[in-house]
Amino acid sequence: MINDLKLIIHLDSHAFSYSIFNTNNNCFEKVNTYSIEYDKKKFLKDVAIILNTDSDIQQTYKTTLCVIDSETSTFIPEVLFDEKKINNYLHFTSEKDSSCEAKYIKQQFSDCYSIFNINKQLVSLLTSKLNSIKIKNTGSLLVDYAISLKQLASYQILTQVNKNNFHIILIQNGKFKFYNKFRFHTAEDFLYYFMNCIYTLSIPSNNRKIWIMSEFDTNHKLFEKLKKYTKVSFIERPENFLYGDSIMEKASHKYHNLFSQLICE
Repeated sequence: MINDLKLIIHLDSHAFSYSIFNTNNNCFEKVNTYSIEYDKKKFLKDVAIILNTDSDIQQTYKTTLCVIDSETSTFIPEVLFDEKKINNYLHFTSEKDSSCEAKYIKQQFSDCYSIFNINKQLVSLLTSKLNSIKIKNTGSLLVDYAISLKQLASYQILTQVNKNNFHIILIQNGKFKFYNKFRFHTAEDFLYYFMNCIYTLSIPSNNRKIWIMSEFDTNHKLFEKLKKYTKVSFIERPENFLYGDSIMEKASHKYHNLFSQLICE
């Protein structure tokens, strides 16, 4: 067992990413990403191949942190949360899926619980291959991460933009106010959903800060279109940690779905 190293994983419908974090010198030593084209029949097989063939992942770590971008999730205030009703919370907004199981986790920086669905076979695969794994969903991670960021405006937005979806979180005066995930097919779809959130939530242009994290480059067409309607900023790496040379060579707004897991652990 490697006692001074942590394995940190993020898994979604288009990528399997991981990082090795050295607790001895507080450093993210490396990052690696495998592209995955989502197909229900192939997805679990592709994940299994990565787990069985990547030499870094096959090491035995004292702790493994894992965040999965689940299709269905919601947030419930702590005062209203009842563990016995976690399935009911999800069924308010989505149909029951027998291939999935409901899980929940207490948020680190706000008084609420995240409830989410996760594929049973995926859970079984991950827990059988990875030692002492802690699993949460992307929505839970991003809400905590958004709260942890320095508050530079009364209305602060964090968005993670992916290949065909984006997450958006509103933190107002340091408090969690809004979270949602949107799927899109075109740049116009993305722009419509994003700006509609801004207008619907009545977020003033003179007192807001919009942070973007993504694996896309800063000049990607999605961001070029968005910049025509609102000012945005690309998030910087957390100053809490050191980073290996190969990571420092990459743009600073990338890999936050890995870095943030330590902050929100």
